[in-house]
Amino acid sequence: MKNFLIAGGIFLFFFVAGFFLGSYKYDSADSTVKRERITMGTLVEIIVRGKSDETANNAINKAFAEFERINNVFSTYNDTSIISIINKDGSKTDFNIDSEMFCILSKCNDITKATNGAFDIATGNIINLWNFGSENPTVPEDSILSLGLSNSGWENIELKTDSILIKKKNVSFNFGAIVKGYAVDCAAKVLSDLGITDYLINAGGEIKTSGSNWKVGIQHPRKTNEIVKTLMIDNISVATSGDYEQYFEINGKRYHHIIDPANGFPANGCQSVTIIAKDDLTADAFATGIFVLGKDEGMKLIESNSSIEGMIINNSGEVFTSSGFNKYVWR
Repeated sequence: MKNFLIAGGIFLFFFVAGFFLGSYKYDSADSTVKRERITMGTLVEIIVRGKSDETANNAINKAFAEFERINNVFSTYNDTSIISIINKDGSKTDFNIDSEMFCILSKCNDITKATNGAFDIATGNIINLWNFGSENPTVPEDSILSLGLSNSGWENIELKTDSILIKKKNVSFNFGAIVKGYAVDCAAKVLSDLGITDYLINAGGEIKTSGSNWKVGIQHPRKTNEIVKTLMIDNISVATSGDYEQYFEINGKRYHHIIDPANGFPANGCQSVTIIAKDDLTADAFATGIFVLGKDEGMKLIESNSSIEGMIINNSGEVFTSSGFNKYVWR
């Protein structure tokens, strides 16, 4: 019997000074506007505080437009996206890319090296075999998976100068482990450029805040609607990768969407990983890479990197936090 579930990784608690559970009343000079939209395959929520409705809505519209722009570049579900065109063009190995694509690929290169290959976006051929984007995900046959592995891996990728991408012909990209975080950062820049200084963006659990007193709860990976810890985050980002977000079960065994690039199977050392970082791209990518590494190697990496803090729940349900994580924990 198969069960298929898609669920978010972080609960959002709306909190400002003097306000919780709707008890605070705003005047026109201290208003709050909250909007939601389905985009990039997830629910995106944007909250703006301290601006008029007109100003806030205008900024939020432009932020949502930025999500759509990013989706049109990096979505593998859009046949006309730039990355889909690159993935499907088997006639050449070198591609001219723009500065945005080069920048995100360079960051992927850095994080792939930092995680010893546990984070790897050049695994589209493996991920596609599991069909997590469909209603019927499945365990691929060994021979098919072996072929996918032979046509995957960042070692087949080279960035030449600042505008040339070189890849093995059959290698395919999947930006699922980083693109939501990147889109959140881009949307945040849109808001900031428009003079919005007090906001929260939540894209299916990839969260970025500006301003103070934003409170978010980290979902328990096995207990629906229960939180493990509540964070107070000011001007910072947080992302969670969990084995409960997309998974199916066969004969009681869970197969989830976070794939180990080394063997093509779901990583089995963690239930969830939460990373706090200055930008959401970093939080998003490291959450995935550290999930694949597992608790011991993952915590070593967090402690060695001064730009991130983290919480790891291992496959036994034990909770481990980095040395600087608790400064973000509320109460």
